Amino acid sequence: MGEKKQVTKKRPEKFVVGIKGFIVKDNKLLLLKKSERGYISSEFWDLPGGRIDGDENPLETLKRELNEELPGIKEIEIKDLLWVYRIPYVIENASNLFLVYYLVGADVSAAKLSTEHVEKKWVGIDEFGELDAPVNANFKDLLREFIGKKI
Repeated sequence: MGEKKQVTKKRPEKFVVGIKGFIVKDNKLLLLKKSERGYISSEFWDLPGGRIDGDENPLETLKRELNEELPGIKEIEIKDLLWVYRIPYVIENASNLFLVYYLVGADVSAAKLSTEHVEKKWVGIDEFGELDAPVNANFKDLLREFIGKKI
């Protein structure tokens, strides 16, 4: 008979999953400026959303996060899955952060900001360069692609 191969099981990598909402109105993207706190050493512009808690599914997570980060948001409608992005980043003993982006329809006219953020702003494609803090450059490309599909 043949030799037995020894199989070693590699421990799976731990990762964190975040769910983000891509909210567009009049061809402008809603961005929230994260405040400096805890593990974040400087302000930056981001999309609303956050990490999955417990046994939530992604859509439950996004609805919860939208209500937490934008109190007063109304008529939340989670639409298409737009994009999944992996960041090789160490956070809470995990070696990767996966961000999942959904298109969201919502009325944010009466929405306030949570304590996690210091500002909200609608940003058009030509306005990304005017932001006063860092922002993920892929947001601009995704907004351009989204607008292009609507035309």
